[in-house]
Amino acid sequence: MALLKHFKRRQRLILLLALISAIPLQAQPVLTLEDCLYLARKQGLEYKTLQRNLALSYEALRMAQAPFNLQANLSLNLPQYSESNSLSSSIAFTQRIREENVNLSYEGTVRFSQHVPHFGTIGLTTSGGRREFTSSRRTSFVDFSGDIALDYRLDLLRRDPAVVNLERAKRTFNQERLKFQLDELLFESHITESYYNLVEAVRSFAIQEKNYNQSKASLELAQKKYEIGLIAEVEALRLQVDLLSAEAGWSEAQVAIERSRDAFRELLGLDLNKPFEIVTDLEEISFERYSINLDKALGLGQQRNISLQVAKITQDLSEIQFAETQRNQNMTAQLQASATFLGRGDQFSDISESFERNRVQAGIVLGVPLIDNGTRHASLRRSELLLDQSRLTLATQERQLIRQIKSAVYEVQQADRQIDIFEAALAVAERTYQVEQSRFDLGLVDSQFLLTAQANVTRARLNALNAVLKYKRALVNLRVVTNTPPADLSTAEGTE
Repeated sequence: MALLKHFKRRQRLILLLALISAIPLQAQPVLTLEDCLYLARKQGLEYKTLQRNLALSYEALRMAQAPFNLQANLSLNLPQYSESNSLSSSIAFTQRIREENVNLSYEGTVRFSQHVPHFGTIGLTTSGGRREFTSSRRTSFVDFSGDIALDYRLDLLRRDPAVVNLERAKRTFNQERLKFQLDELLFESHITESYYNLVEAVRSFAIQEKNYNQSKASLELAQKKYEIGLIAEVEALRLQVDLLSAEAGWSEAQVAIERSRDAFRELLGLDLNKPFEIVTDLEEISFERYSINLDKALGLGQQRNISLQVAKITQDLSEIQFAETQRNQNMTAQLQASATFLGRGDQFSDISESFERNRVQAGIVLGVPLIDNGTRHASLRRSELLLDQSRLTLATQERQLIRQIKSAVYEVQQADRQIDIFEAALAVAERTYQVEQSRFDLGLVDSQFLLTAQANVTRARLNALNAVLKYKRALVNLRVVTNTPPADLSTAEGTE
């Protein structure tokens, strides 16, 4: 009896603490899954990192496009002043003569360049200057000069390197863009998984709390029966042990909630101490069931799977690299041509009057490999192996994708069947518990039957909850694998 009185005081203390913790200190926002995804994209550090990676790849594409745009550079030499003094002897060494020279010059240069695809690079350089010379012995003068230089370069035996780089950069950017879409899809999957983990923790806590209350009610009834001699003390002690076990499960579920909530705060970019709640009622969470068609999932999945598209682009890049490596093994030839026009005079107007062709050059520069020390052969062999590796990787991913899609479809179908199975099992378990509770109240069975029925109800509730969440997780996994919404893979419209 002393043990039972101590247990009653313990239960009153637990009830008081539960009531205090239930008092809302402040209004807490209730977030849906859509709200969580919005917050994660807006302020989550992981999503910001994904955006920065995509921005970096876009800037790399812009750098590859830059040679095809007009470029102009201006170079100015600010007034440059120089002075020199020298002392020399006359021819007869009869006297020493001092010479002082002063130079003051200005100069400016403008350079324009434009790369034309498959036609080469054209450059235009124009410069002008003014020089003022003053001397104590020589004649002082002012000189104005201006010139225009044209230059042209074209690779004759190779593909335009700038075109190749741009082609490679475009494919690389498309690859990074696809990777961003895949990372975004995986990010949504991660947020959804964490959301359902928190839903599962909260719902499990509610189930454990209900189990605790049922155990408490059964123990109170058993205590009354024991006090009037209807049951043996061992029956009450057995229910007391079950209540302690239910209390431990309840406490463990509370810790799981806080652990899941902290992990979710970090994903959403929230303050680690900010309180929030999520929608945990499965009836309020959008829940549709689909009849997934395997053939449609295979067809659309093989067309839309992002990892497979990335592997195809990798193979294209390897083919480009191999072709360029082959071309670099052969003789090279570059056409170079330039022309310079110059004008100068004592006055600025004299530049145009004396402007004429100063120099013209044209030629072809050949590069012929004579003896290979192994570098070119190793480079070509490496490119060939990388191409073969990319082809094998693509073939492997195609086979693995078929298996992944089938597995994802089977998982959805299995989870869909388990929902009905565990809902039926829950209904049977609850009905069984009601019957055993009535029989225990009438003294027809001992506490062991009641405990078994109660444990079956708790297990059935958890199984029913896990079946629903498993189905929703299976749908998310199917969407990641096929890159297609489940509704597009269904033979019929989803059912609520």
